[in-house]
Order: sequence, then structure tokens, then C-alpha cells
Amino acid sequence: MEEKLFEFRYEQDDAFLKDYLKFAYFGMPARRVILAFYVICSAVLAGVAVYITVKVPASAWMFWVLAVFFIAVYAWIIIFRYFQSFKVSQNRKKELYGDSRIFCEGWVTDTEMYIANTGNNSENTFPVSSFKKVRETKTLIVTVTSARLMSVIPKDGFTKGTAEEFVKFLHDKGVK
Repeated sequence: MEEKLFEFRYEQDDAFLKDYLKFAYFGMPARRVILAFYVICSAVLAGVAVYITVKVPASAWMFWVLAVFFIAVYAWIIIFRYFQSFKVSQNRKKELYGDSRIFCEGWVTDTEMYIANTGNNSENTFPVSSFKKVRETKTLIVTVTSARLMSVIPKDGFTKGTAEEFVKFLHDKGVK
């Protein structure tokens, strides 16, 4: 067996789930593009509403109602989906594992990463060569394989090595 360069252990608690969902809903590059598009559309709507107010003040109220409705509904949808996902995930966890605490632990060698989940006794091994991207938040490291499978490790979960060293290791292996 190869030498374990990094080892980690962490609990999949509510704080972990919130951090992951914040990344999934607001931090992923594709989601950021969608959010930027929403902000641009909202700004254009507000600009058109101001223009109509100046040019045709008598009927501008209808456009303002539509603009505010669009902006508010879309913002509500984004926020609602985030909170709904959190609640659904909590309910799934409770249904699957009851009140048991769920821990994940694993290690990384020069060629593979192993993760075991105590909740469902699952074990997964990934070749390091399959990792195509690594993303960081304040508290998480997210690895993405070529098949878009994500592995999420809290930065404070490392028991051997550090999060910074792990990210550097992945970059040295050619992971973007």
C-alpha cells in the first residue's frame, strides 16, 4: 500500500450541509453566471422602468409592477430552493440514519483518494488522475472528477496534512 499523504475525518452535520449548499447554490461557477445574468436582467428592467416613468408617467406603474414582480419572484425562488434543499437534506438524513451522527473519513495517496461513510457503510476510491477541478470556499474543499462527481472535505477535517497542502498537491497533479 502506498503512503498516506493526507488523512481526514469529519462529521456530516448541519453546518457541513449548509456550507456545501451555499457552495452548490451560490458558489459554483455556472450558478454564478446565472446569478450574474439575473442581476443584469434586473438592472435592465429597473432602467427601462425609470425610462418609461420619464417618457410615459401615466402608464409606468404597470411596468414597475411587472419589474418588481420579476425581481422579487426570481430572488424568492433562488432563496427558497436553497432553504428547501437544506430542509429536504435534513429530512433524508433523519429518515436514513435516525439520530445517529454521520462521519466520513478517508485518506489520499499519490494515486488515489479513499472515502468511507459511517452512515451507510459505503466506501469509495477515486483515482487522483480522475480529478479535473478543485474548488475552495472558506470552509470546504470540493474536488470534481471528469464525470462531475464531487467530493467535499471540510478544511478543518484534515488529521494528517493540511487543506492548503492538499490543494497544492492537486494543483501539482494538474488539477485546475
